[in-house]
Amino acid sequence: MVEFGETMRPDDNIAPKFTFVNFLSGSCGEFLISLIILMHNKYRDDYISVSDEGSCHSNRKSEPEIINSWTPEYLDKFMFNNAYKSPAELENLIIDKENGKRYGRDKEHQNQIKNIISPVCKSHLEIKEIPKLILHYSNTSVINIIPDDADQVARNVIFKTLLPKRERTMFGGNDLVELLTILGLPITNDILSLTINEFDQVYNIIKSRHAELEIAKLDKFKAQLHWIFQKSSYHEITLSEIMSNKKSLFIKLNNITGLPITKEAINFYSTYIEKQPTLSDLNELKSKLKQD
Repeated sequence: MVEFGETMRPDDNIAPKFTFVNFLSGSCGEFLISLIILMHNKYRDDYISVSDEGSCHSNRKSEPEIINSWTPEYLDKFMFNNAYKSPAELENLIIDKENGKRYGRDKEHQNQIKNIISPVCKSHLEIKEIPKLILHYSNTSVINIIPDDADQVARNVIFKTLLPKRERTMFGGNDLVELLTILGLPITNDILSLTINEFDQVYNIIKSRHAELEIAKLDKFKAQLHWIFQKSSYHEITLSEIMSNKKSLFIKLNNITGLPITKEAINFYSTYIEKQPTLSDLNELKSKLKQD
């Protein structure tokens, strides 16, 4: 285990371990992926950003994504056609061996470094799909984010995927319409047109579907297949730890991925947390809604 803030490891030349980050919407999964990218390739720091709404949806470039309809054939071709470079190898690519200087003015070379893919995959799988992932890719790591803070999950979904027009179109889809249909409420795709009572019902069903029910399903499934979930390749990180325990989070990521804790990743953590929707933000939003 390394001390927090240490930036390199003795085995820094070893090819990094491929990591799956599995999560439901609202659990900060894209943020965790962004941290892993910056731990692998710190030169992507000016490509990694947080939207005004607190989202990291635009940070993955070529890193893959899988959902419940995934097939091993798709990932096999992707993973085995990419030779993932270690952070030390990336550092060597930046240095001009002849004069020992960095390629500071060579923009084309810099862009090549920044576009090198990182060994991480976004995973939107139901819990029943995770054992297949663990067993098929036994030499990888699977991080499953546990949505233990249901209120933060609901705020994230609302502020990051249901409110912003661009995010709603690309990631929210018809989520609000689906929720209103389940609740038997008037249909709209504009959450700001809801009354306070309607909004509260949507808020509570997001908490239930994206957090509380998911944890219950996870506990039940782990009890049935405990021998799989006890494998060393399976890891859990809670949403509350992501949001409030920077030191513990980075040490875990370092141990799971074998990647160094970089200054760029630490700085990005602080930038991200500052932009996350709070209870105060939620109350301010509700104050703009119509009374029932």
